[in-house]
Amino acid sequence: FWKFIMHDSFRFTPETWGGFMKGCPDRALDTHIYQAWMDPASRLTFYNNACAQKKQIALMEREFGPVIVGEWSLATDNCAMWLNGFNDNLPGFPRSPCKYIPCSAPYMGTDQPGTPVDIGKPVQGPYGTGMSGPSFGLCPVDRDWMTERYNRGEGGMSWMSSPPEAPRGRDGTDEVMSMLALKKISAFSGIGHGFYFWNFRTDLYNPQWSYMLALERGWIPKGNLNDDRIVNSCHREDEGAFVCESNRDAPEDSLRAGMSYALSEEGKDPRYIYDLHGNDLYDEADTIFNEFWDSRRAQGATCDFGGVATLAETNKTHSEDYYTDD
Repeated sequence: FWKFIMHDSFRFTPETWGGFMKGCPDRALDTHIYQAWMDPASRLTFYNNACAQKKQIALMEREFGPVIVGEWSLATDNCAMWLNGFNDNLPGFPRSPCKYIPCSAPYMGTDQPGTPVDIGKPVQGPYGTGMSGPSFGLCPVDRDWMTERYNRGEGGMSWMSSPPEAPRGRDGTDEVMSMLALKKISAFSGIGHGFYFWNFRTDLYNPQWSYMLALERGWIPKGNLNDDRIVNSCHREDEGAFVCESNRDAPEDSLRAGMSYALSEEGKDPRYIYDLHGNDLYDEADTIFNEFWDSRRAQGATCDFGGVATLAETNKTHSEDYYTDD
């Protein structure tokens, strides 16, 4: 049993925790790994980010010691009601319009102030720095994912402009959440010392935050953690089958901003990119973005760069075993 379990204060790096309390056998590090606060992105970005966590966990196990993923969920947006506090939200969140469903009955009874929810009133105060709450009897929950056919493939970004509730026959949420759960469990279970889904259940129907509902939907598998679906779920990401490419539709000025950031972070002089235009600029961006992302994805870096980059699967020849999860 551990006597000391410390939260990483959202600084899950060896620079912060490496060697801390070295020699003490009774301590572990608690880290919370969420994707709900990431910028909107393709399903491939969330898949890669999930699988990349195993490298960071392995690094911290080596530099510090036992690591526990004390909180994780399947949320890919910030829509869940009161996620950031009662009637509150963080500035700038949620990043995309949320899905709304009828609010549930008050679990503490209708004698509580403000209950039941008045279907004739908009969001009621008091407010914090943001807003999140019932409006005309409806409450915000996580967005749906569109099927690949209507998302321009796995790497497509069209879901950002899609309605938060998928039209009938176009809902790909079950597929995305099931795959994401497998990849997260694979990353957490094979290397670390335990992981806990947050939360056990929710008041609203929001399976991305409810372990019980995620089980009912079949998103989280039941049974052995050595299930081949879990063990092999990250094989594409682990084999480096993806590259970070520039978005050919992005304006050149926006592209240069992303390139300048990546080069500056690497201690390189970005001035030369202002002499590049057209295909030369986009080709150079491909190289800069992919090298930066590939070297830092284990630390949680995403292929975004201000919305001017996206992940793409490379053309490789694979054996039949490669496609066992298709």
